[in-house]
Amino acid sequence: MGYVLFGWLSDKVGRKPVMLFGMTLMLAAYFPGFHMLAQTLNPALAEAEARNPATIIADPRLLSAVRSRGQDSFTSSCDIARARSPTPGSPTPASRTARVAGRGAGGRRDHSSMSAQGLPNDVASAVKTTVVGKIKEGLRQAGYPAKADPARMNLIGAFGVLMVFVIAATALFGPLAACLVELFPTRSATRRCRCPTT
Repeated sequence: MGYVLFGWLSDKVGRKPVMLFGMTLMLAAYFPGFHMLAQTLNPALAEAEARNPATIIADPRLLSAVRSRGQDSFTSSCDIARARSPTPGSPTPASRTARVAGRGAGGRRDHSSMSAQGLPNDVASAVKTTVVGKIKEGLRQAGYPAKADPARMNLIGAFGVLMVFVIAATALFGPLAACLVELFPTRSATRRCRCPTT
């Protein structure tokens, strides 16, 4: 419905204003919108992040840009820590092993990760299981929920946020097909075939 509505509106006022409206709305809504989704769908997680933020501290060179050939997942100590931690890392070039820093029930706690690079698949899987288990336990002690509580979800608020995303997307893509056609118009007249004369 949104595609039809904004496509029709772009016929009346022009393609550019409608598409600029969609892009501007999405630009303004992205970051606060996703934060609001966390607060409406998993408020316990948002509260834990505000109360006891957890941070990955790692050498930025430990981050894998692409998956290693023949590996099913990332294997550096930072990649393994990132797989379970809720917040991004901060670069500390002096450290060669990543760690997750945060506050638990007993105060400040750090959980060191381990690297699985170059290890056989079964050993690497065991290393990942060990590290993820320690991080999960640390997050639990810091008050991070294992899953969202349906009783605390604000579905109406989450639906409102998603509707803003839908409006922004349809405002951009509704007029887009017509805009692309108009950028490359066909010739108004068909060339006449001139047959060679003998």
